[in-house]
Amino acid sequence: MGLIISFMQAVVFFFIFLSFSFPAAADEPYAFKDIELGSHITKVYGEGSFRCAKTNSPFADKSCRLADAHSGEESIGGIPVSNVSLYYVKDNLTSIVITFAGKHFNTVRDAIKKRYGAYRHYTTETYVDGIGELFEGYVYEWDNKVSMIDAIQHFSRRNNSAVLYQLSSYFTR
Repeated sequence: MGLIISFMQAVVFFFIFLSFSFPAAADEPYAFKDIELGSHITKVYGEGSFRCAKTNSPFADKSCRLADAHSGEESIGGIPVSNVSLYYVKDNLTSIVITFAGKHFNTVRDAIKKRYGAYRHYTTETYVDGIGELFEGYVYEWDNKVSMIDAIQHFSRRNNSAVLYQLSSYFTR
């Protein structure tokens, strides 16, 4: 019996050691490629792929947009993006908005799920198009307590989708 207790204690200590040895993914902000929420604007400023400027937005004081020359080169989940916009408060990245063709929504959602695990929940939203017709779309949400991701099936237009990354300290649900 003493050997079994010693073995069990060893297993418990091993898992305790592992929990302190490696940072949990849930404690790290989400990232698009190597652009992590909370990172400093110098990560992208001046490197050529993004054009940055001050903004009058209530949500940010600076924004950076993927330069047109690079829009065809960038992708999410293997799907080409239409645009990537980065929003900063006091030079720290607080949100990322990535837009892409809506026909690829499920592929992008599944890629996010593969990278970050199951979504926390989803909602069905009702929208009105330009001619007054109602249509529905899904919003899938991930949340790791430090940051959030929303995969939005219809974003600004019926045939546009988006992924929105947000730092939780600046935005709440």
